[in-house]
Amino acid sequence: MSTVLDIGSGSGYLTVCMAKMVGPTGRVVGVEHIPELVEQAKKNTLRDQPTYIEKGRIVFSAADGRIGFPQEAPYDCM
Repeated sequence: MSTVLDIGSGSGYLTVCMAKMVGPTGRVVGVEHIPELVEQAKKNTLRDQPTYIEKGRIVFSAADGRIGFPQEAPYDCM
């Protein structure tokens, strides 16, 4: 199982791509400092790949990516 941190996840497009790459047992945490983009990323993902959020394969959070996101650590890749 791989866990990836996507710093500056924006609209969530690349976060979903990363979730596809890590496979069904992997997890991707998307961190974005603009709360409106976090909400947009959630909506985009729920529209196109709802199971990624429902099964916890993707988690989006509003936070300062410069300090990482220790709440979901450790990560295999950032």
